[in-house]
Amino acid sequence: MQECGAKCVAFNIQPAGLESCLRNRFPDSGSQLLGFNQVPKVTFPSEPDYAKVKHTYGGSMYPAVVIYVEDEDEVIDVLKCAYDNGYQVSARGRGHQYQGLSTMHGHVIIDMSLTCNPDEFVIDRSSAGNHILPGQKYIATMKAQAGCSTAVITAAVHENFDPVEGALSILGGCPSVGLIGFVLGGGSGDTTPWMGWATDIATEFDVVLYNGTKVVASKHENPDLFWALRGGGGGFGVVTALTQKVVQGPTPLDPSSDRKYTWVNVPFDTSTPEKLDKFLITFQDFMYEFDPVKSGKFGGGANINTNDAKLYGLYLGSWKEFVLDWTEAGLLDPDILIQENGSLWENYQVKCSNAEPCDVDGFPSFGKMDLKEFDTYGESMAYKLCNSGAGVSSFRGTRRSSDVCADLGIDAKYCSPIPDSDNNKVDCTPDKEIYDATLAKMLDPESYINHLGGDFETPTDSMYGGIVFTKLEHETIVDLAKIGFRVFHFQHGAPMHVAKEDAALPWRDTAILTQFKAAERDFRYEIMSRLAQDAAYGGDVDNLQGYYNYMFPGRDTNWEKFYFDENYHELKQIRGKYDPLDRFGKPFYVDSTPEAKTKKSSKKKSKKRSMTVV
Repeated sequence: MQECGAKCVAFNIQPAGLESCLRNRFPDSGSQLLGFNQVPKVTFPSEPDYAKVKHTYGGSMYPAVVIYVEDEDEVIDVLKCAYDNGYQVSARGRGHQYQGLSTMHGHVIIDMSLTCNPDEFVIDRSSAGNHILPGQKYIATMKAQAGCSTAVITAAVHENFDPVEGALSILGGCPSVGLIGFVLGGGSGDTTPWMGWATDIATEFDVVLYNGTKVVASKHENPDLFWALRGGGGGFGVVTALTQKVVQGPTPLDPSSDRKYTWVNVPFDTSTPEKLDKFLITFQDFMYEFDPVKSGKFGGGANINTNDAKLYGLYLGSWKEFVLDWTEAGLLDPDILIQENGSLWENYQVKCSNAEPCDVDGFPSFGKMDLKEFDTYGESMAYKLCNSGAGVSSFRGTRRSSDVCADLGIDAKYCSPIPDSDNNKVDCTPDKEIYDATLAKMLDPESYINHLGGDFETPTDSMYGGIVFTKLEHETIVDLAKIGFRVFHFQHGAPMHVAKEDAALPWRDTAILTQFKAAERDFRYEIMSRLAQDAAYGGDVDNLQGYYNYMFPGRDTNWEKFYFDENYHELKQIRGKYDPLDRFGKPFYVDSTPEAKTKKSSKKKSKKRSMTVV
């Protein structure tokens, strides 16, 4: 094998042999049109649908062939064709990868999306027990196929569990995010502070290795592989199914009351140095010092700068419980709130709007806050996807048409025109029909919600990645606020109470995840340079912490430490064990050569590599 550039490996490939093998295995591949996008089962670069089948969320790749498999036996057959003809393989769930690596140049692509079938999910209610934080429980496990999205999982939990059970899932920021890639890289969403990273609720993986061998990875079978698959990225095999815990939401303060779920949006006044200081101190204390059983009920995102700040997301409880918890935490201090009217929904009833003061018992008479309370977790997530820029009306996060109300199957009155276009968007009004329709589309693997948007014929730009960071010195976070930064997901609460050695995911002290867009190269440099000066990072940019699922396009010289910290060397040995020929290798995957062999073959002492911020 010959290494070239960003870890590409040259094999003695046989294109004619590969095509012959696949055509023989799938003789009707050219005449079958499958799935939402109506594509052939097997597509090579010379064929008309090639641009469609190679389409991904980020980056533009040119694979050798794309095959839509429908079961595990087909996975094994494709692996054999690839192996016998010298090709490397990439397994693709939903194609939601920032650099397009799930559709890697020159690889045989095994697209798993058609394997998703919610009717065949396996729910085991006898598997239950304690979870991470004191008093937490998981009430079942659920096994799903690898081709599902996190939206399908969320809707399936809503469909199969009674509201009184309080069953939760972890939904990514975009509905079309594939389940397996989400878990392999960590996986964070609005319920992560209560449930843990997605890696923390995984209990078992079904995996097909490079040579077609089927194995199970769990705490009791192949525990090294189980450890690696939880946050160690891909490249160990083709995951065909995943079993996860179904975690129960918090018990209401009044145990006789039904569980509620409140979408919150609270702006803060940070326009003076004094107000900014008070908000940032309170904010960091809430993330790192406040009771995690209470702070973990809230997850979502934030925008923080010196004009104003905003915390938004899901609170696992009623709006009244939210007010109690955030008052105790100091986040509803009138001194730091925007002094405008708030608004309140209760189960699709508008109790008050921003037009006048809210005269509802228990609702704060000071400060602006918008609270929307739902009876079920599923409905609260449907609202999130309605209200999100990456949700039901998104042209990139979903494969919507010009008429999204028609896509959802709801009355046109729920949509309004998008200015200067022939398209419309859902208005997210308090009408249950909208959210019931959204949940139905979330549950359907072949709906527009579960497929990526974008123009098939236009190359897609890479996203620019993300980082996580720990509690900072006050001067540091003040400087970051002066620059202005976004929080895409929070990881306080439960994720910080899992032992670091429990899984390959190395970050257990990082409550904040921020993300950079493709055009924000200079912004990324400014944020990361200032972060590195904090005492937590010792003035060394090489100590910063990257989030593998929000991968940077540049190959930083010390990316191994950036994404995996000291776990990289153990991951390297495990990859060498399960993929010794590097059949799943690609850029940013852990090397497949065991560390012991590397040391024996190395005659020179290796120099420390430092990460260059670009």
